[in-house]
Amino acid sequence: MQTNTRINSLAASLLAGAITMTALITPLMAEDKPAPAFKAEQAEKLEMFNGKVEELNLEAKTIVVAKKTYLIMDATKVVDRDKDIKLADLKVGTEVHGLAKKNAAGKLEATIIKLGPKPHEQAPPKTEKPKE
Repeated sequence: MQTNTRINSLAASLLAGAITMTALITPLMAEDKPAPAFKAEQAEKLEMFNGKVEELNLEAKTIVVAKKTYLIMDATKVVDRDKDIKLADLKVGTEVHGLAKKNAAGKLEATIIKLGPKPHEQAPPKTEKPKE
């Protein structure tokens, strides 16, 4: 009989402890708000472009590459070998590559324009033939 009393007492103590722990932990868990669910439509879809500059309009701040017009925004970076340059430094016929995103109006805004072809399209370095 005494064993049943001890078991019941132990079970009651464990239950009381579990309830107490739950009461202490629950408010802490409520403070840790989960990150908002990621929505695919919220993600900016970046489009890669590359080719020669076909048109350059400094007044309208646009550039045409591969028959697509890209708006040049104040935040657009124009880079030549990791050095920032000005839009005016670009010339028609210059090889460029970069990234763009569509704005709310559906127009393409260039986020970055780099001089030169895409890295994987550059010609491999020439190696000299060994002299015999």
